[in-house]
Formats: sequence, structure tokens, C-alpha cells
Amino acid sequence: MKKQNADHYIFEVTFDNFPSSLEDAEFWNELGKDALKEGDFEILAENFKKFEPQGMSGFWLLSESHLSFHTWPEEKIVFIDLFSCGDNQQAERTYRYLEKQLIKLGGKIENLKILTRGFAYQKNIGE
Repeated sequence: MKKQNADHYIFEVTFDNFPSSLEDAEFWNELGKDALKEGDFEILAENFKKFEPQGMSGFWLLSESHLSFHTWPEEKIVFIDLFSCGDNQQAERTYRYLEKQLIKLGGKIENLKILTRGFAYQKNIGE
């Protein structure tokens, strides 16, 4: 029997003054790719959507699951979701990178939840 662990990081980043860079797809593309590189994730696809008059959402589809964000500039908040069914340290390293970079922008990490998910399965003889 083998157990597949998965880590799911869910958190919010609040700001006193919402940085305009958080409404820029290029900023998120660079931040996300750098964070995922730190975690040694394989990116399969990414997509970003700018809303009018404000707000942005984006995601990276990973071979190990996903990273997504949603901004609400009017509330001065960003919601981030990182799910990894890979090595547990991958998600931790990616989270720490995001945390460091967003704090540099004046953000405060709030409501961090780290869920341990997964399942057990039995390998059949001959596989």
C-alpha cells in the first residue's frame, strides 16, 4: 500500500495600499514562474484575465496540480491557492517565495490554511 500525500495552501494577502503591479499580467507571469521554479514544478499552461474596471485572475496548470490567484483591488486583497500532489517540499518552497515577494510589496499574509490531502492505494502485482 502506498500513500499519496498532497499539500493545499490557501491564503489571502492584504494591503494597506494596493500595488498597481498586482493588476499587471506580466508581473504575475514573472512572479508565478519564479515561485514555481523555486518549487521545481513543471508548468503545463497558464492563463490570465484582466477584468474591467479592475481585478485580475490567473492560473498555472502544473503536472503536479495548480497555482491560482484572484485580485480584488477595491478590497485591497489577493486570494491565492496552491495545490501540489508532488513532493511536499515543492509547495512549501513555492509558498515561501510568494510570501517573501508579496511582503516586499507591503502585503500581509492572512488566513493561511495548509490542508493535507491524499489517498492510499495498493499496487497490483505485475505493475
